[in-house]
Amino acid sequence: MGERIENGDPSRTLRELFAPITTNTPSCIVLSATNATHFDLKPNVIQVLPAFQGLENEDPYTHVKSFLEMCDTFRFQRFSDESVRLRLFPFSLHGRAKTWLHSNMPGSITSWEILLSKFYNKFFSIFRINECRREISGFSQDEEVKFFESWERFKELTMKCPPHGFETWRLVQFFYNGLTQPQRNMIESMNGGGFLNLTRKEAYRLLDELSDSSQRWDFSSRQGKSSASPKKGGLYEVKDDADIRRQLKDLMRKVEAIALNKPVIEVDTYQVDVCSLRASPMHFAQNCPSLSTFAEHPTEQVNAFNDHRKPISGHFAKTYNPWWRNHPNFSWKQN
Repeated sequence: MGERIENGDPSRTLRELFAPITTNTPSCIVLSATNATHFDLKPNVIQVLPAFQGLENEDPYTHVKSFLEMCDTFRFQRFSDESVRLRLFPFSLHGRAKTWLHSNMPGSITSWEILLSKFYNKFFSIFRINECRREISGFSQDEEVKFFESWERFKELTMKCPPHGFETWRLVQFFYNGLTQPQRNMIESMNGGGFLNLTRKEAYRLLDELSDSSQRWDFSSRQGKSSASPKKGGLYEVKDDADIRRQLKDLMRKVEAIALNKPVIEVDTYQVDVCSLRASPMHFAQNCPSLSTFAEHPTEQVNAFNDHRKPISGHFAKTYNPWWRNHPNFSWKQN
């Protein structure tokens, strides 16, 4: 077999060959030419930049929006906005995001648009976009959630995913279909029953106005009524206020006994029963005066019925009765 041909200086030692390479990889960002003689970037500017780690719970669109807002506060002479953004954006990346930036091909990023496109494709995948689209299209309002809270949550879903691709009228449809029937009736009544006759911009503006005005509505009376309303299947939801008060009272008694170095006397617990006459979850059997009276009447009526069936055994009964033995005219004693 022939000898392998090796490139390089054959006189280099193994120590020199094993030594790390000191050359740096060229940057993937190509900065545009400028007429400025120097670029002075102070440390306090880097510290105020938003940080992005590249984690799953981080939003790249929110990071870019915060980064642009911060860049608008800086002004460098003879530097365009795009040039400033390309120079500052690498300082806002950390950890996994920084590693991704260095893994790009040298000279592959020549503009701010290309950098954003690569950044979004990496940290906001197609799977994440489809998941956000399903959350928007499948929006539903809970029974106890107020209108303005539902509208704010829906708008947060749309802002979390700018590339969702839904038009305005489609967003209005998703939100309207996800509301409860009382909320849809409220929207129709606010517009005279002609909500579906509005244009997409008018409908979106109406939802914003209703959200702002509904924040000043008083929901205390509605919540009080809904707390005592019967649930499905005819069941009532009884509050545990009495049980909680009893537990707090027992706890305060134990604390006072410990503070006074007295033995703690246990108190037997009892179960509160609901009155069967009035069928009210807030009316207890122990406090019902009608229930105690009602419990006595059946016994008296039964006794009266049994007494009516017994034979009469008084002094004037037509049949023999034991009272005749003590009558003076019916005595068998000898004189």
